[in-house]
Amino acid sequence: MDANQFGQFMQGINGIFAQLQQGQQAAANAAAAAAQPQPQRPTTFALTPGQTNQGQLIDYGSSTGIKLWAEATASLPNKFSGEGKDLNAFSESMLERANKSGWMAQGGDIIRINVAGEDINLLTQYGRLTADQIRIFGATYINQQNRQRQNDAQMYHCLRNSLTEDASNKILAERDNYYINQEPSGPLLFKLLVQKAVVDVRATASLMRTNLIELTKYMELVNCDISKFNQYVKLNHEGLHARGESCPDLMIHLFNAYLSVSDKQFRTYINLKKIAYDEGTAISPEQLMSLALGQYTIISNSGKWNAKTPEEEQVVALSARFERLKDANLKLSKAIKDKANTRQKGPKSTSKSGQSKAKQSKKNNDDKYAWKQVKPESGQSHKKTVDGKQYHWCPWHKAWTVHDPNDERPEHRCRLKPVANSAIAEGTNQSQVNADDNHRALAAVIGANIHYE
Repeated sequence: MDANQFGQFMQGINGIFAQLQQGQQAAANAAAAAAQPQPQRPTTFALTPGQTNQGQLIDYGSSTGIKLWAEATASLPNKFSGEGKDLNAFSESMLERANKSGWMAQGGDIIRINVAGEDINLLTQYGRLTADQIRIFGATYINQQNRQRQNDAQMYHCLRNSLTEDASNKILAERDNYYINQEPSGPLLFKLLVQKAVVDVRATASLMRTNLIELTKYMELVNCDISKFNQYVKLNHEGLHARGESCPDLMIHLFNAYLSVSDKQFRTYINLKKIAYDEGTAISPEQLMSLALGQYTIISNSGKWNAKTPEEEQVVALSARFERLKDANLKLSKAIKDKANTRQKGPKSTSKSGQSKAKQSKKNNDDKYAWKQVKPESGQSHKKTVDGKQYHWCPWHKAWTVHDPNDERPEHRCRLKPVANSAIAEGTNQSQVNADDNHRALAAVIGANIHYE
């Protein structure tokens, strides 16, 4: 290699080293730049994604925009049946979706409609807004490219996705009632659904007020089910509020209804709340209903709802015992009467000769024992012996008997002899005393034809 070639070779080597040095310097510069703190984009505070960038258009071409659409237009947890009984739950679910999706956010509000200088919430005060007022408000943005128009479309598709088949059928051929300039309107569709669920006239408000005044009747109708009762109160109360009206005496009607409940423990609890309320404690209807439901749940879960007090249980037990004793006494009385009739009539015989013998036997028996019915004269002894047996005159049987009417021993005592109160005090069973009294009365009715041995 000559000197010229060697010089070119060295020149190439030096160029390679220069390129390597430049690369190292660029890498070092990049690392140094990465180490420097980067300016951060300002963070927008919001409670939900739908509330971010209020008033700004949503880019539905982005993944974020697609997610916002899916969340805002998804069906509500419980589809609306189109019935008045489900209207409160439906409006509450719509209010929650409106907050979450930014339908009431500044620059995109389609729920609060200004009428004569007052903002009226469509979802909670739907009775105060007419369809024409909603239509006029919607016409201000329905053909514009703004956030209100986007929110309106979200609300419309949310409503359509949240209707049952029956509710959808109710608005068939009603397109003109919820379209503005050939475009569907979410707020107008909501108003139409409300009108279909409840006839939105003043007569409805009057009926709701009457329902709240007569709460005690409804409590009886639902058999004191506090959960059903509270739902009924809420339906009527919020229905009045939605129409801009109220029931000033609702607390009085609530207390009266709760105090009519059959469970004594529940009534005691409510009475304490009423005393506190009367003394000035601030309790709203919603708070009272919540407290009542909580107490009802506690008592019901313990299995003590409508449980009888010890005194009431004792009365029930005594009543059952009385019925058993009454049945036993009736059976015993019937048996005594049957026996007495048998003695009077004698044994039955199917033959005439047998009947004749029975009659003769009865006559002979009556003649034989006729002396038993003869009362001793004044001054005569009340004791005598006949055929080797000693007899005593019993003033209660009105006959001569083998028992001594003065013998107080329980096993020998005369059944017809009145029982003094001391007998009960000495431990005589009250039911036995009552039974003995019945026996005596029956024997007295049967009469003196009975022969006592």
